[in-house]
Amino acid sequence: ELTLQLAKELRARGHRVLVVVNQYPSSLDRQETVEGVDVHRLSFTAPNAKPREAVRFLCSQPSVQRSLDTLTPRPDIVHVQCPSVQTAPLLAYAKRHRLPFVLSSQGEVVMDANQLYERSLYMRLMFRLASRSAAALTACSAWTAAQCRLFSPRFATATVIPNGVDPSDWDIGPPTESPVLCAW
Repeated sequence: ELTLQLAKELRARGHRVLVVVNQYPSSLDRQETVEGVDVHRLSFTAPNAKPREAVRFLCSQPSVQRSLDTLTPRPDIVHVQCPSVQTAPLLAYAKRHRLPFVLSSQGEVVMDANQLYERSLYMRLMFRLASRSAAALTACSAWTAAQCRLFSPRFATATVIPNGVDPSDWDIGPPTESPVLCAW
């Protein structure tokens, strides 16, 4: 939802937007338009500790780069929102094409249900490398930036951009007579 709203706002301001996401589950279409935004799904993976799987992962990377090269329009900037398995290939693509790379965290380094960053040396290394290479780093809160800093000291300079809401998406009714407890 966050990426969709950002893409829609950029389109409203006259930018061409292409969203590239992991094709998970694999049954999803490789390409579709979602609320006016072009979405391309590619198979992004990460290596595991088994040597055969690590070799298979390394051998798959040229194919991922070729798939990225076929996307149009070619971007002026690569912005990775919620870094995960897509980070390394998109960073490689940005470097190869000399494009600015922006890395934005929503807290996934510590709030992932599968504890991906705690379990995977590869993910920690890629996060650190991407952070060092980024033209800009953003986080949705100071707390998120502080958690990212545990994995990459460069997040000490991240710009905090809180997530917003569109007030027109909400109906505000009259106050209730009884107390209301709300959790978000």
